[in-house]
Amino acid sequence: CNYLFRIKEGYICEQVPLEEWASDEMKSWSTEGIDKLLTLADQNLREACDRHKLDVQFLRKERAVGCYPTQAGVRIAYETLEDVALTLQDVLQTHPEAPKDIPFCAFNGNRDVWVDVGDKRIGIEALQQYLKVERTQTCHLGDRFTNTGNDARARSVAMTVWVTNPLETEQYLELFLSELGTEEAKKCAAARPTGPRQGTVEWEKAQVVQKNTAS
Repeated sequence: CNYLFRIKEGYICEQVPLEEWASDEMKSWSTEGIDKLLTLADQNLREACDRHKLDVQFLRKERAVGCYPTQAGVRIAYETLEDVALTLQDVLQTHPEAPKDIPFCAFNGNRDVWVDVGDKRIGIEALQQYLKVERTQTCHLGDRFTNTGNDARARSVAMTVWVTNPLETEQYLELFLSELGTEEAKKCAAARPTGPRQGTVEWEKAQVVQKNTAS
């Protein structure tokens, strides 16, 4: 729930300033509290990865901290990622120095592990407020609805669809646009440019670029 983009003409993404769409709850989070949460998460993330002897890189952002394989294409065992995510959840919920007024989401991203400030529920509620739409008009597509995922909390504020890959997301978006019934929506669905298909060499290259340019 820490960034929002809007699509401009020509399918160009533009970031919306946080102060334009953040909810009152999000605005109440102190910089000191956020820093304290992420410092504690960073420390315990490194300890958990060291315990498992994982060859990973660590990345700390303004409102998140995480780890991912040092070598592109390397897959860490799912159970190992689960253990790291569960460890972080337990520490951040029970540690006496963990700030109680800063919500978080510690999750297994299937290839990596992250701790985000806030969660999908908070982000969706802020988006609903920004767009002036109701919960019944909102559908969240996600691929991690388990207890160690980052999509489960979306269920309390929106309809949800569990997808398994980006291709399924594309297919649902095309379906939604087509079912809207308007000529503009149908034209958008038919004309939407498609990116490289998951599993292709081009798709793998795109994943590496995304990782290397994460900010």
